[in-house]
Amino acid sequence: HRDLHSFPTRRSSDLAVESALDQRFDEFEVLVIDDGSDDGTVDVLESITDPRLRLLRLARNSGPGVARNAGIREARGSYIACLDADDLALPDRLATQLPVLDGHEDVVLVTGGVDVREVEAGRSSVFRLSLAAGAMSWQVLFDNPIVTSAATFRKDAALSVGGFLE
Repeated sequence: HRDLHSFPTRRSSDLAVESALDQRFDEFEVLVIDDGSDDGTVDVLESITDPRLRLLRLARNSGPGVARNAGIREARGSYIACLDADDLALPDRLATQLPVLDGHEDVVLVTGGVDVREVEAGRSSVFRLSLAAGAMSWQVLFDNPIVTSAATFRKDAALSVGGFLE
């Protein structure tokens, strides 16, 4: 298994797709929404022969809300686990989050902890977003503490509220 804590020289989008395909979970699809990229990402994706990978190309760059909503509509499954091109999913993400949704029909969204790594001027720094008891209840008063790339949610619930703001 790969060391997701290093700072590789490969493109972050390649690593994001790789981390999605490396999930320790059965029966899922990885739907990549190409939002008008011009950096060779499509060529790399088209060279991957994994049957779980599907590519949806948008005609032009329309922003993350439009891309996410296109993905939600196109997804074949009941759950959506977003992952932005510059983010990585740990291998047990789906195996940890999906049983919570499966076991609790009243739960619409689950999220997980996030390590945010920033690279600046050749140095890196790490800070962690807390999921400690009560921390999210406090944070939600001031901001949205849910990081999209750490959240997994019910497709039908997202569609019922109109998806992401575009």
